[in-house]
Amino acid sequence: MNFRPLRFSVVALVFGACASDPSGFVPDLSYRHGAIDRILVAEDARDSADPVLLESLKHEDPVLRRYAVRALGRIGDADAIGRLARLAERDPDLDVRVEAVRAIGLCAHPKVVDVVDPYLTAQEPRLRVAASRALGLSRDERALGPLLSVLADPDADVRGTAALGIARLALARDDRLFGRSVGRFLVLADRMTNDVDPTVRWRATYAAGVLAQPEFKASLLTASADVDPIVRAFACVGLAALPPDDATRARLIAALSDTSWFVAVEAAKALGKDPTPQSLQALAAIVGGSGSAGHPSFHVRAAAVEAIGGFGAVAGAADVVRRAFADPAESVRSRALEPFARLAPPDVAIDTFLATLEGRSPLPPTIYVRARLAAAAAAVPEQRGLDVVEALLDDPDVAVRTAAIAATARMTASAPRFVAPLRTALAANDVALRESASVAAEALGLVELVPDLTRAIEQSPGADFVEARLAGLKALAALAGNDALPALRAALTDPELAVRQGASDAIARLGGEIPRVPPREAPLRAATPRAGVDFLGTDALPRVTLTTNKGVFELELLIDDAPTHCAIFLERVRAGFYDGLTFHRMEPGFVIQGLDPRGDGYGTGGRSLRDELNAERYERGTVGMPNAGADTGGCQIFVTFRPQPRLDDRYTIFARVVSGMDVVESLDVGDRVDTAR
Repeated sequence: MNFRPLRFSVVALVFGACASDPSGFVPDLSYRHGAIDRILVAEDARDSADPVLLESLKHEDPVLRRYAVRALGRIGDADAIGRLARLAERDPDLDVRVEAVRAIGLCAHPKVVDVVDPYLTAQEPRLRVAASRALGLSRDERALGPLLSVLADPDADVRGTAALGIARLALARDDRLFGRSVGRFLVLADRMTNDVDPTVRWRATYAAGVLAQPEFKASLLTASADVDPIVRAFACVGLAALPPDDATRARLIAALSDTSWFVAVEAAKALGKDPTPQSLQALAAIVGGSGSAGHPSFHVRAAAVEAIGGFGAVAGAADVVRRAFADPAESVRSRALEPFARLAPPDVAIDTFLATLEGRSPLPPTIYVRARLAAAAAAVPEQRGLDVVEALLDDPDVAVRTAAIAATARMTASAPRFVAPLRTALAANDVALRESASVAAEALGLVELVPDLTRAIEQSPGADFVEARLAGLKALAALAGNDALPALRAALTDPELAVRQGASDAIARLGGEIPRVPPREAPLRAATPRAGVDFLGTDALPRVTLTTNKGVFELELLIDDAPTHCAIFLERVRAGFYDGLTFHRMEPGFVIQGLDPRGDGYGTGGRSLRDELNAERYERGTVGMPNAGADTGGCQIFVTFRPQPRLDDRYTIFARVVSGMDVVESLDVGDRVDTAR
């Protein structure tokens, strides 16, 4: 049972807030809606000192207090923790108190532990859930003991949230703290195998996999046979993190035949960590060939091909991967290239790649194949793939040229040969080329490109070029040192918050005085959602139907949780913006991503969106907003194939799939949305 934030009902909003406010306060709805609009503008500006927010925290209307609290959490200013703590303790409205505890966690500061710890024993389960989630975000080892203690909470949501919090703490630390005291974590083993709630079991199994301690092996093997497929999938992930042995290998090979394809995906990935003849034989059956079509799910075939890429010492691995060149799925064919580069003799790999480029190979040289060919060529030992990469630098498609530019960053021995093409890319009026060239220039240490980087930053204005400016500033700081300070200080007035923050971080790394990142002016715009019109004024959540070349699926938009994202998404749907756009990224068992007007992952739709982090979690069929860093959302979407806890509180969740998930699972790179309505 998953924790959901309170949905604002029409009864409470239109006929008064008496049900949630003991004082019997009845709001002036016109005032409320206007005030919420102003709160959203302040939230968008990321200014925690905005008088609108501070006054709303004290307003008699609990809905305004709740929106102001949520805004402060999204801004993440640790200086606001004191105000939030007072509301968490004293506010008469439970929803405000819950939102305040959650907002404190989003500030990700050591103060979080002391402030929210008392709420782990609150009578109201929602407060205990919010406190557990906040502790997981604290990055403070002192949160560990409290989280372990609530793994025995009577409420399943609290237990599951505590398990995810432990995993989040482990991911945030780099000091093996958890390995030195593994006995403290064995309570997770009980939650993995004995908890009555399957959500608790998979969350505990996920946490055990993150901790990656041998003591969990027996419980992980037990969990791999759980009745719930999500538990089985996370058990495979956990087993992959442990040293392989005969028992683990046998269980993973058996899991390749699991009735749920996403379990088989994780089993294939795990067997990639065990390069033995037995593992290769099992994965070869998945890939297909010699009269066999392989696994019916292209997700599993793609995962198997990539897994075999680490089998260099096992005879026959290259031949198995080569068979995937004839796979009917685009993602399987293209993903076979880099494993083949690592497994085949260099001359054979290069001849195969050149034949593909020249149309002499059964592997169709599509855009996706050519783009992955660049990375594959860079992976050929001794940089023997240089000729292939240089040929792709002149490809007619910008996505392929971008991939080739990115591949140069891995070919350090040939750095001088890339000065001219990187200079050309930095001068191109294209965000992808400039961003990739900046990253490559930094990786290759090409100091001679500093003037080109400076010009590229100056000539990359607007929301569409945020990624280019961010990468350019980072590269400039790395290559020019203190000479980059004037450009970095100039970027502190950039209209985009992410760029201002990036410049501030770069100045700090150079040892300069860390400036306060100033808020930007954010006037109410036509695309800003309006309270009482776009949200807070309807019983039903709006739905969008996407008709693709593979079938139809339907999204339900979470307008209360992410009003700006939903309003802009709906605006674009109504304008036909998404009609004909494609999916450009498919990660087996992870996400499908697309609806980018450029088709390569760099499109923004002309606007940079601030994150609207909320209490939703990435479950199966959750729709999120991709970004290039905090507060850089655009126009694309991604949909998760199974729960993805690592994405929680990092990417805005603004919708979920409510029908047609089988269609979503069938989508591959190159598939398109015909209409969105």
